[in-house]
Amino acid sequence: MPFAVVFCVFMLIPLLSSMAMSFTDITSKDLRTPFNVNFVGLDQYITLFHDHRFLHALGVTGIFVLVGLPITMAIALAFAVALNKGSKHLNAFFRAVFYAPVVASVVAVSVVWRYILQKDGLLNSLLAVFGIAGPDWLHDTRYALPALMVMTIWRNMGTLMIIFLAGLQAIPEELKEAAAIDGAPSAASRFRCSSPRCCWEPCSFPSPTCSSSRNPS
Repeated sequence: MPFAVVFCVFMLIPLLSSMAMSFTDITSKDLRTPFNVNFVGLDQYITLFHDHRFLHALGVTGIFVLVGLPITMAIALAFAVALNKGSKHLNAFFRAVFYAPVVASVVAVSVVWRYILQKDGLLNSLLAVFGIAGPDWLHDTRYALPALMVMTIWRNMGTLMIIFLAGLQAIPEELKEAAAIDGAPSAASRFRCSSPRCCWEPCSFPSPTCSSSRNPS
């Protein structure tokens, strides 16, 4: 019940209010009299979709999500499988290491990656050792989006890795033993036992990459 109240007050009501206001000509001057506005229907949406800057931003966001999300999931799954097979003593350490970026402050992450990716930053300094002139990763339109993708994948991978790992560890050992008794090949049995859990677990949690697409920094 408390969660429902908080969700409605801070999420649902503002969302519905914003949608309703988008069909009017309300401005900042009308905040004191929000009902003294005119209904304009879909005019603002029509104007928005004729704005080339909005269409470009929409396309960039689409690329960010459609490319970044599969890569994030693939890397997270690979690490989850490795941790699931690894030493139990080291698993807790590596889980903490991979999950640390998730709990780090967004401001701290942005400052660190800005230091790494700026024109005279750490990455270009390392490339200069090998005689390679690094580009301006954050301001060159050819490299800015991939650079932000790398940062976002690094920051959000830990969440999906933990979800995948929880799914893998929830597979009963009896199921694996039954597959081995039935003579199923080890690789095939691992895949068939693990894939349902790995496919379902991320669906139960909002994708962090999609969330980050609204604010990659």
